[in-house]
Amino acid sequence: MAQTRFRLSRWLAEHGLSPDNRAEAAKTVPDGARIAIIGAGAAGLYAGKTLHDRGIDFTIFEASERIGGRLGKSTALSHMPVDLGAEWIHGHRTLTHKLAKKAGADILEDESELALWFDNRLYDERDMPKAFRSLYAKAMKCRGPADDLTLTEWAVAEGLPAEQMVLLPALANDSGGSAHRMSAYAAIEEESRSRSGEDDYKVRDWTYFDLVETLVAEPIADRIETHAAVERIGYDKTGVTLAVGGEEHRFDRAILTTSVNILKSGSIGFEPALPADKTEAIGKIGMEAGHKMFLTFTEDFFGSQEVVGGAIGNLYYDARIGKSSDRPTIGVFTTGERAQAMSDMGREGAITAVIDDLDRIFGGRASETFTGDAVVQDWTTEPFILGGYSYPTIGMGDARETLAAPVADVLFFAGEATHCDGESATVHGAMETGERAALEAIHSFAE
Repeated sequence: MAQTRFRLSRWLAEHGLSPDNRAEAAKTVPDGARIAIIGAGAAGLYAGKTLHDRGIDFTIFEASERIGGRLGKSTALSHMPVDLGAEWIHGHRTLTHKLAKKAGADILEDESELALWFDNRLYDERDMPKAFRSLYAKAMKCRGPADDLTLTEWAVAEGLPAEQMVLLPALANDSGGSAHRMSAYAAIEEESRSRSGEDDYKVRDWTYFDLVETLVAEPIADRIETHAAVERIGYDKTGVTLAVGGEEHRFDRAILTTSVNILKSGSIGFEPALPADKTEAIGKIGMEAGHKMFLTFTEDFFGSQEVVGGAIGNLYYDARIGKSSDRPTIGVFTTGERAQAMSDMGREGAITAVIDDLDRIFGGRASETFTGDAVVQDWTTEPFILGGYSYPTIGMGDARETLAAPVADVLFFAGEATHCDGESATVHGAMETGERAALEAIHSFAE
């Protein structure tokens, strides 16, 4: 986090907002000035916290009935709560790790071992075929526009045998897309810029949603309006007008934090239309389906491991990590085309397909011991999200930077897709962009 925060501090310094004078900058905001935030996900909530900490008036408009965006919590399983969306704190240098530590939460590292299902055998990390272990390292060979290949194209060019292509969906899964659409070079290049740390963490007996709700959302709860879908944003150099539920609301500035797929959908109109380069950037950033599932069993045939290489889910994992419950529970995390296929199957069809896949891997023990208790979250069908998270596509270039840039010094953009330093597709990255956009909005009053 230190290096990530250094980049933010450098940006602040360039704009006269170094850590020592942020409070002074906030004083330049006129009395009575109001800032609107569209979306109560991680970015919108942290933008609100940033404004709240500086005594600036704001309102968060959330289209759905709840806060959190792609964070979510279910208590449908009686033995433990589960994260419907983001689940892991990715790295010890992150803003979310810092918040959890400051709150005195019990943070533990997820030390699950990776296993690979391949050629009708389950390999652990120690005996995994060498070709698989070196696959990501080889991706660093992709350099320059001429080598801007999809992950599938790159694997073929590297001579990966057809039977070993089974790993590609799992490699693409972490980045949020499908192997034949994702830029191999850009995905690895973005990951190389991350300074968050290599390990993944959870907070014991809390969901990730609990962490953000308690430490970020609760102090600003009275500033959040749910069931408040923004239909149109009008803007000029004097401010913005939001159309919400047939009513218009005038603000001095607005921070837009919706998913990139919502921007693509056109469900929010802009008057005037967004600049052409902004619209083009939105179209270049990838975002596909996202799907999660939790299944409970009477027998612990799975153990504390993460399994890739299955035919249905991209990642199977022990969902009990960080929970007090010892009831066997398997999590299934899938993005890209496979997530779309699971969405198309519907709830019961997807559960059946996953159980069948686990039976192939574990010799029929899944169907024999499945309790029937399950939680399914299809992010693709969530009307105000429409998918998982952003990923780099072929020819994306500087689309993230363009999307992140303000419009007319009154309309600002945040959300994980606008993170330009390797922390996209993460909660902490989304929160950092919320802070960045809030400080940009504050600084705009002084210009």
